[in-house]
Amino acid sequence: MHPSKDVGIQILKHLSTTALANEVKPQKMEPSYPPTGAEIFQDLRTHSGFFNHLNGESHSKFNWIDFLMGWEAMKDNANPLMEFHMPLVAFDVIAHPGKGLSKCV
Repeated sequence: MHPSKDVGIQILKHLSTTALANEVKPQKMEPSYPPTGAEIFQDLRTHSGFFNHLNGESHSKFNWIDFLMGWEAMKDNANPLMEFHMPLVAFDVIAHPGKGLSKCV
């Protein structure tokens, strides 16, 4: 038996009784029209936090064009190890009021 098994079981019991009872339910939003890639890229144009998840690289040299090139390459079954084929990740993208995805809500 793992030495932390009892403590882990206590934590799971606590979470399943206390924490779940106080859980805040996610808000459901009904879009006024279905979002498309156009709205996503409108928000990404001003974003600067792109991340290369294969090598952990994240800095200002990446932009929305690099993001688009990587995902377009993946759509065509490209090699993600090639520099311009890397599908970048974008965290914490801000949707500005009246633009991009916020127009759909």
